[in-house]
This record gives sequence, structure tokens and C-alpha cells, in this order.
Amino acid sequence: MSYRDTTYIIFYGDKDRWAYAFMKGWKTNKNIEFHFRDAHDLKDIRDCSLPDTVRRTLRQRFSTAEQVIVLVGEETKTHHRFVR
Repeated sequence: MSYRDTTYIIFYGDKDRWAYAFMKGWKTNKNIEFHFRDAHDLKDIRDCSLPDTVRRTLRQRFSTAEQVIVLVGEETKTHHRFVR
């Protein structure tokens, strides 16, 4: 892709998805000025059981991101299979 206008939000899906959901909620709330083009909306990771598929999709999300936000929770440091 030739554009770099997305925001890629990285988080530990099992434990920190709630924080990502808050950000998406702020984005849709008309009373809060919080806008971003979510890199997660570009392409779903179809089969999370295949590490190569996950890595390829992560690379695509990184390459199209203008900025990256990392949500760090209590267990983030112990879960780094795909993103160190």
C-alpha cells in the first residue's frame, strides 16, 4: 500500500482488548474529539494459528502506519511471540 495515514494500536489481545475498545468508543462518540484511521480495519488476520500469516499482516500494518500506539498492560512483557 502506498499510503501511510493509519494508526496501528498494539495490545495484548487476551488481556488488554478492553483498552482498545475504549479508544474505538471514544472515536465514535460525537462528544469526544478523538479521531484515527485504525490499521486493524485494513486487513484481518485470517488464521492466527499460522505464525507466518500473523507476521505478514503485522508487517503490512506497520508499513501503512503513520503512528503506532502501544498499550502496555500488566502481562505485556511476558507475551512477545510476534512483537518484541
